Amino acid sequence: MATTPSTRRSAQRRAQQDRGGRRGWSDRFRRGEPVPGTRRHRRNDQRRGTEQSGRDTPAIAHPARTSHGSARPRKERRYVTGTLLELRDVFVRFPGTTTNVLEDINLGIEQGEFVTVVGPSGSGKTTLLRAIHGLLPAASGIVTVAGNEVRRPTRDRGFVFQADCLLPWRSVQDNIGYPLELQGVRRSGARRQAAPLLAMTGLADAAEKYPAQLSGGMRQRVNLARALVSDPEILLMDEPFAALDAQTREVLQAELLSIWQQKRKTVIFVTHQLDEAVYLADKVVVLSANPGRVRAIVPVTLTRPRSLDVKHTVEFTEIVDSIWQLIRDDVLLHKRVQDT
Repeated sequence: MATTPSTRRSAQRRAQQDRGGRRGWSDRFRRGEPVPGTRRHRRNDQRRGTEQSGRDTPAIAHPARTSHGSARPRKERRYVTGTLLELRDVFVRFPGTTTNVLEDINLGIEQGEFVTVVGPSGSGKTTLLRAIHGLLPAASGIVTVAGNEVRRPTRDRGFVFQADCLLPWRSVQDNIGYPLELQGVRRSGARRQAAPLLAMTGLADAAEKYPAQLSGGMRQRVNLARALVSDPEILLMDEPFAALDAQTREVLQAELLSIWQQKRKTVIFVTHQLDEAVYLADKVVVLSANPGRVRAIVPVTLTRPRSLDVKHTVEFTEIVDSIWQLIRDDVLLHKRVQDT
């Protein structure tokens, strides 16, 4: 039988419709039927709990979405009681070397504890923070957070470095929200989440200022707020107040305790200032030098909440003096080595 152009076009159209082709879908769309792959088709599948083909499948649940609209599974926060962070037989050395910076570190830190770390220069205080964060892997031993081994940096551990490292072209509020933008949140959403931290850290009036317009103390407040914006379980702080004058440091110590009492994060705070270590901490970890080992763990029995006036009490002075006696020989030896 001879075919004409019209019969060939009719046959092609029927074939497209049978295969669910583009023209068949447009015909179905004009007739008001759901087209596979469209929102309406997916809504119908979700409502019926079955696919269009008729196979029995569970209803499709809406995934969690970020503020910019992309689907992302929602990570459920596990709240932990008891020991949150544990280091067992940890040895740490720098890559490409055979000398241990830290040796035989065994330490357990409870959920919500404020722990300070002191020791002479060269005792590996900053290295300890880096090992906990995952920036520097342990050569042997294991570091765990909530029972999970630390292999790399993750969002459940925030790091406050000595230098604030603020982006000079961003405002205070945008600097605080920057970690959220790196996670895929739109800037408008990041600014909304940063707003409560502005008030908490006393930066509400400086939200639209730039880093060059801030004092050293205000820059460190931004540094702290930026670490808190991702809501980490553990906050690692590496001498954040070291570069500040004595008066500003005292004020920020009190403000940090106030923030900690509100957020109840687990904090590990490195410092060279013994009075600062005792004022802030529930317990003080004392490291020896070359290589760093845990020499002692000193409990701080001062009642909370604490005011700065507690530094003038006999009990406070006795704790500071006991820690100084533990590190005195190492500190003096280090000074003699430097002088020669």
